Amino acid sequence: MSIKLCLLKNQTNVICDIREVLDPEKNESVGYILADPFAVNYSDTHIKNVDSENNVTESEGTEGRLEFGRLFPLSDERNFKVSHDFVDVIYEPHKDVTNAYLSVLANWVKEHTKSISLEQSFLTTSSELTEQQKLLHENDPTMKV
Repeated sequence: MSIKLCLLKNQTNVICDIREVLDPEKNESVGYILADPFAVNYSDTHIKNVDSENNVTESEGTEGRLEFGRLFPLSDERNFKVSHDFVDVIYEPHKDVTNAYLSVLANWVKEHTKSISLEQSFLTTSSELTEQQKLLHENDPTMKV
């Protein structure tokens, strides 16, 4: 995994697993794949007060805040191919930002992964078919017993 922060052309900050896409015939880069991209916003709520003598004090109880949201929330896809022009800057995130992203991503995957459980096998052999099922299969050319 190559988790990076990217500043997009539209000034959106994104964190994702980014990979370069190469054209094998020309052996040159044609863009990037953004895997599991999340827009990330940082709100700096640290308030610094400067008095008339230029002394700086910080308000108590304030802290920064990270907010994550899917970059393309209307898509079921998790990987997106983009051109070089789509990305202005790629840079290394702070390890706390990476850990927060991985936690958000794990929760998103958990919430959006559907599981099914098969209590009994849905596959049957021809010897297990009832007479009525055999007739249905014989009359349906797409079914083979």
